[in-house]
Amino acid sequence: MNTTTRSPLSRRLIFYIVLCSSAITLFLTVFQLYRDYQSDIKTIDTGFEQIRNVHLKTIQLTVWASDNDKLRALLDGISNLPDIEYVGVDEGGAVISVGWITSENHVSMTYRLTHRHRGKLLDIGALKVIANLDSVYSRIVERAVVILVSNAIKTALVAGLMLFFFTSS
Repeated sequence: MNTTTRSPLSRRLIFYIVLCSSAITLFLTVFQLYRDYQSDIKTIDTGFEQIRNVHLKTIQLTVWASDNDKLRALLDGISNLPDIEYVGVDEGGAVISVGWITSENHVSMTYRLTHRHRGKLLDIGALKVIANLDSVYSRIVERAVVILVSNAIKTALVAGLMLFFFTSS
């Protein structure tokens, strides 16, 4: 039995199985994290589209009517979208905003606010929305740790079971 535990073939076989399993795990983890990242970015893009398609017209009318209380409520609602950290309207110098720009990594979108008055299209301001990418990155890191630790445990269990089976025969 002592010759089986020291068999170079069984040690080599276990080594290569663990090595291949680890390489496959690493590849699949990177692929999964990339897909998760793309999904998070798509969520931010969907939020920007939602702002354009749902909120922009109301904001334009509210800015035109100079209803700052309603405008602040609208901006507050937009700031509750996933990963949005700052929403502000610049009306030619006067800025009404909700939130703070806290992240170094962010993506922003600026929407021109216009209003048709007496047949002319007037530029009445700009809506700026900033989404925080630091939170996206931190979620990816958290997922990476969970995936890698759980896969390391699985690989260690498989290696341990293989070692047990090879040495007990």
